[in-house]
Amino acid sequence: MAKATNTNINEEILAFLRQDELDYPGAAQKFGAAAVPFLQEITEGSDENLATKAAYLLGYISDESAKTALVAAAGNKFSTVRIAAAYGAASQDVETAKSILGRLLSDYDHGVVKVTMRSIGERKLGKSLAKELKAVQKSLPAELKAQAKRMIK
Repeated sequence: MAKATNTNINEEILAFLRQDELDYPGAAQKFGAAAVPFLQEITEGSDENLATKAAYLLGYISDESAKTALVAAAGNKFSTVRIAAAYGAASQDVETAKSILGRLLSDYDHGVVKVTMRSIGERKLGKSLAKELKAVQKSLPAELKAQAKRMIK
């Protein structure tokens, strides 16, 4: 019976993720922590669109397992999934946010770094991630270099 219930929930999650306009906070409330294993499975899959949406949804779920899955998503092969992880990190506790954002600051994709820096600013973590910000400044485009300098101050 539990297997059938999981299958139904997974089908609901997939149906949600396949929509064009998504209510992530509503879905996080509806599915909760029970969705995390399936969402993590999706983020590790080969469908970039679904993986990105799953990572965004993970950022809205308040649960230890969601934090762990979001940290894993920060290392995903798709830059869009890493961007979703950077975005989701802003809604996590300070230690989880610092873990995700500190890692993503050195991402080779400047789009990922840009969203990461936005999340750092939103959470006011510039001073606590000053070491990481200084380390990546040299490799950033001018606009992001200036932003990194401001965040450290």
